[in-house]
Amino acid sequence: MGLRSHCKSCENTAGRAYRTSTAFKARIPYARPSSSYVKRCARCRIEKTAINFSPDRRSKNGLDSYCKLCKVLLYHVRVSDSQHRTARNERARVRRQDPVHKAKVSQYNRSPVGRAIILRSILHRKYGMSESDYARLLERQRGVCGICGRGPSEIGRRLAVDHNHQTRCVRGLLCNSCNAALGKLGDDLFGVRRAVRYLEACEDVLC
Repeated sequence: MGLRSHCKSCENTAGRAYRTSTAFKARIPYARPSSSYVKRCARCRIEKTAINFSPDRRSKNGLDSYCKLCKVLLYHVRVSDSQHRTARNERARVRRQDPVHKAKVSQYNRSPVGRAIILRSILHRKYGMSESDYARLLERQRGVCGICGRGPSEIGRRLAVDHNHQTRCVRGLLCNSCNAALGKLGDDLFGVRRAVRYLEACEDVLC
């Protein structure tokens, strides 16, 4: 709701009670080190006086770990890196929209080398497989779909990897039609069995 759990009156009462408690009186007040205090900067490793450091209540000595000069240099480095990344991303965006670049990328993706790289990336990213694992599966299924028995030459593309969507385990290689059919049936045995019972019961209804 955007409101505190205690009302203002209760919070004021709790605040007054804490300020009069022994814990509040016994707390250690913050004290900035004297100007003669010497500390070594964690970045440049040079010993400097306390006046060269910004205050930091979180540290034991009440001073920042970096001197003021190093903090200014780090800020400019970060700004420069950010500007460089922004310019690089803008150049990449313009290049991706270039029709000539798009044509080159499309031509490369259709080449044998590009297809092999895309296949390797998909297998590793989606299924945790290598090209040798895919080749072993294809050899075990004699180069055809595990359901309909059609090969890549008949369907016009490589066989898709079929996996269990719950356990993420790879089951085999299927053509796109069979793989999509399993997904439409719920990707389990119950859906397939219901489809089989339906076909058996309704085989001659309209004949």
